[in-house]
Amino acid sequence: MARRKDESIREPCSRLARLQQSQNKWSTTSSLSWASQKQDGHSQGRSNWQSVISSRHEDEGAINTEEVAIMMMKDARKALTEWKPINSRIMSATFNTSNRRVKTHIIQCYAPINNVDDEVKAIFYDSLNHQVNVIKARDLVILRGDFNAKIGGQNNGYETVMRKQGVGTMDENGEMFEETCVNTNIVIGGSVFPHKTIHKTTWVSPGHVTDNQISHISNSKKFRRVMKYVRTGKGADETSDHHLLIGKFKLRLKTYQQAKRQRMKYNTEYLSNGRVTKHFQDIV
Repeated sequence: MARRKDESIREPCSRLARLQQSQNKWSTTSSLSWASQKQDGHSQGRSNWQSVISSRHEDEGAINTEEVAIMMMKDARKALTEWKPINSRIMSATFNTSNRRVKTHIIQCYAPINNVDDEVKAIFYDSLNHQVNVIKARDLVILRGDFNAKIGGQNNGYETVMRKQGVGTMDENGEMFEETCVNTNIVIGGSVFPHKTIHKTTWVSPGHVTDNQISHISNSKKFRRVMKYVRTGKGADETSDHHLLIGKFKLRLKTYQQAKRQRMKYNTEYLSNGRVTKHFQDIV
């Protein structure tokens, strides 16, 4: 069971401040997200110009458990219509676009690592498949996060959802991720755009011995053309073994306006009638 967090804060923590600085540097983005193990139990909310929504375990005393979060700029926050904390590894956020018939759904994920039990992986991907499949086919789905999945540079059998720009060799997690993309018609952005390898890898091992491409940004095959590029930003100071992964999409968000309640108007002219006034006073 996931716990919903969207709290007001006055002073962002040092890590959040660094993420905000990184978002300023890569100013083409309207939202930024992360998926990590919770080390200290802190959860951020709204700062004076940005908002953070997150999903984590219900248990306040849980240590080293998963958490996913999305940090938004003002334009994205105004376009946000709803968000759901699915569990500690998956959350979704829905945004208005300039096309009133089409909404944008961002699904933020933190997949299990490669050497955990198959049952844990199955639960995660079953939940992820369900969340994508319940979204209307006319809407845009952006799937992103740390999937701990190496997709490799070959697309044999997966030509519909990826090209040959991936890095390394596909592992078990990569196969499960690609099967999910096939089932949900999602294109893997990191396999589409030709960049230098240094701009594709998203994780570095301790000692900087190995670089891997395990975080991904993907979107609906129907809206493939709105995704302009996916690459890592190596200049971001996020104090993590993961590099900042950037995806640029050409779409317009629209401010979400809630329906206003109509105020009931009273005809006060009746109070000028003495009999009506007396009757009203007797009732009160």
